[in-house]
Amino acid sequence: MPGDRTIMPSAARVRRGWRAGLRAQSRWLDTAAGLAAVGLVLGAIPWSMASGWGTRWQAAMVQPELVGPLLLEAGWGAAAIVLALCLGFGSARVLSAALAGRAGPVERALRTPLRAAPVGSGAISLALLSLMALLGLGLAVRGVVAGAARSVDASTGGVLQLWTSWPQRAWASALVVLGIVGWVELVLSRRRIAAALAQTREQARDDFKARSGGRR
Repeated sequence: MPGDRTIMPSAARVRRGWRAGLRAQSRWLDTAAGLAAVGLVLGAIPWSMASGWGTRWQAAMVQPELVGPLLLEAGWGAAAIVLALCLGFGSARVLSAALAGRAGPVERALRTPLRAAPVGSGAISLALLSLMALLGLGLAVRGVVAGAARSVDASTGGVLQLWTSWPQRAWASALVVLGIVGWVELVLSRRRIAAALAQTREQARDDFKARSGGRR
C-alpha cells in the first residue's frame, strides 16, 4: 500500500470509489469478448454464397451490363458484414464491461473527499501479461506449426484439412489465452484500486466523523 496507508477500505468506501470512477480495468478481457463476438458473426455468415457469386461473376464477364449490379451487390454485402462485425465487437466489449462491474455513471465530485492515492498504471503487469499471452498462444498452436512442418509428406486432402483448421484453432486458442490473462489483469487492477483506497488512521478517523455527522 502507498505510504502509511495501512487501513484497508471498507465496503462503503469501495462503493464510493466505484461511483467516483475507480473501477477495475481489463483490456485483455474486453478484447477476448470482442473477438468472440467477431468469431460468432463470421461463423453465422453463409460463405457458401460466395461460390454462387463467383459463378455469376464469370457470367458477367460475357455480359458487361451485369457487372455494375453485381459489384453493387458485393459492395452492400461487404458493408453489411463490416457493420455486423463492428456492432458485434462493440456490443461484446460493453457487455464485458457490464459483467465485470465497470458500467455505470461516474460522479467525479466524489474524488476529492475520497482522498484516494493515485492508482498505478500497472505498466509492468501489462507487459508481463502480454508476454504470458504470447507464450500461451505459442504453446496452444505449436501442434499446428509442427504439422505444417511435416505437411510435405501429407496428402493433398491432409494439407487442406490442416490449413483450414488453422484459423479455427488459432482463434479458439487466442480466446482462451486472452480470457485467462484478462481475468488475471482484472484481479490485479482491483488490488491496485484497493491499495489506492486504503487510508491512514487519521484519514479513516476523519472519514468516520464526516459520515457520522461529526459525532465522536
